[in-house]
Amino acid sequence: MKLKLLSILGVLLVVQVAHAQMSISWPVDRTVFQRSSYGGATFNVGGQCLLSNTDYELQKRVTVLNLQYGSTSYVSHDWSTFAYSRPYGGIWNQSFSLGDGWYTIEVRALINGNEIGRGGIKVGVGDVYIVAGQSNAQGVDNTNGFNENPWDCVVKDYHYEDCTTDLPPFPFMLPIYQGVNMASQGVTNWAYTALGNKIANDKGYPVAIFNTARSGTTVGNWAESRDGSSTNSVYPPGAVICGTAGMPYTGLKNALNYYGSLFGVRAVLWHQGETDNHQSTSAYDYQDRLNQVIIKTRQDFNSVLSWYISRVSYNPEVDAFNRPRTWQPVIDGQDGIINTSNYINAGPSTDNIDIPRNGSSTEVHFGGNGLNDLATAWNNSLASTVSTIPILSGPAATMSVTKNGNNYVLTAQVPSGFNQFYWVTYSNRLSSKFNSDLSLSTITVSDSPNFYRFYARDNKGNTVVSPGVYIPLPGGSARIATQTEDYNGLSLSVTPNPVDDQATATVQLARNSPVTLDLINERGQVVTKIKETTLEAGTYTYSFDISSLTPGLYICRLRSNDLFVTKKILKINR
Repeated sequence: MKLKLLSILGVLLVVQVAHAQMSISWPVDRTVFQRSSYGGATFNVGGQCLLSNTDYELQKRVTVLNLQYGSTSYVSHDWSTFAYSRPYGGIWNQSFSLGDGWYTIEVRALINGNEIGRGGIKVGVGDVYIVAGQSNAQGVDNTNGFNENPWDCVVKDYHYEDCTTDLPPFPFMLPIYQGVNMASQGVTNWAYTALGNKIANDKGYPVAIFNTARSGTTVGNWAESRDGSSTNSVYPPGAVICGTAGMPYTGLKNALNYYGSLFGVRAVLWHQGETDNHQSTSAYDYQDRLNQVIIKTRQDFNSVLSWYISRVSYNPEVDAFNRPRTWQPVIDGQDGIINTSNYINAGPSTDNIDIPRNGSSTEVHFGGNGLNDLATAWNNSLASTVSTIPILSGPAATMSVTKNGNNYVLTAQVPSGFNQFYWVTYSNRLSSKFNSDLSLSTITVSDSPNFYRFYARDNKGNTVVSPGVYIPLPGGSARIATQTEDYNGLSLSVTPNPVDDQATATVQLARNSPVTLDLINERGQVVTKIKETTLEAGTYTYSFDISSLTPGLYICRLRSNDLFVTKKILKINR
């Protein structure tokens, strides 16, 4: 299925409009940061404590989670104070250095030893992979019944936008659920749920996978588009791929500059060659063209970007030309670049996997248990080589805020070299395009309630993102924060999640109040009014049916007087 997720999710789900007192606005929930060669990673966590001008202290805690289920294993770093008096504007940033693993990071505010606000997110330190190639890398809709539940720590960005050359919107990370798109071009989860589970099980750390592959492409299409040129498709003949200059290469470049910069990356996973069998590509041409692509990615992103190259050529469609279904020159070209380039590793040999494919002698795509076999082959390849240099996440991006009369001055703080800026407000959060009239490191804004963060890019396009700031600063009227599950005795939970038909919302009230419980789609529209009534203090459960809704992300929103609590729900078809 192709779920067209609007980028409203970036802020709507990560920075909920909820009257709470503590926000963690970077990183996003379920971020996986690339581990170093020796294990571990260092990264910035930032947010804002939305209190009055009363002094308070800030504390942090790190809890280790079970990789498969996300349940608490033990406290790694118990509560410790990192700010003994309130920071200006409540804006805080804290560096964390953690070993490989899956964690909950919590930050809380205390006044005289009493907790008055808390926020928390899941964060992982593991491996990050970016997929490129053609349809057996991108995935197809029909997986022929193959289904595997993702481990809690096996994640992707939910955003999917076919053929876009824009940067992705603000990330929204989820486990790699069955049948759900993968950012930025993945049609479905394909073999990547199984692959991520195998890596997590074998290595003992989380995995994030992003998919930039493009169906039906030749290696020549990737090479021709690397400088922004148009390139013509083989399927159908003569059509410009995506109807857009620069594709498919631009999708890979953007993922490297965005996800690779924000989170780091272990390697590119390349699976491509079936269409080059159709084109009778020579070994020399295949090796030369793929080498051009690899060199370009290293220029655009980093000179030591590592690759894994799958050996693949199987294509039964060439039967019509009385040619062999496997084409040795393509394999020789793939082997040639593996043997001659630094940090280019052998991926799996796939021509003998799942034959006949998906139970059909004319099918080129994997299916059923063949997808599990493909995942096993990829996992074995990733485990058998160490010729990679992991690229770690980009530098921390923060901002300072000063008061100037009735206005605020917001100043971006990033290392030298990041000279392009894009400021995001609550009203323009849908855009990821850098705009010349907003390319300033300092902006002045009014004291009207709003949310601000910035993106910064260097000359190669590598991108960093700052935590968010809510204006006006504490003492004003704005109280906007991250999704909260329990505030001031008001709590909401929804089970099961993900859900295919029937769900149950549990509401807990600490005092008598009017209550409205709604289900909202990604456009902010109420699709189901679950309950609207006045309740006494207590716990209540409400069942509601979502079987008729389109698969995708929804928000269950509870309102009690002027307080809001929200819960994300993923609707799937089993």
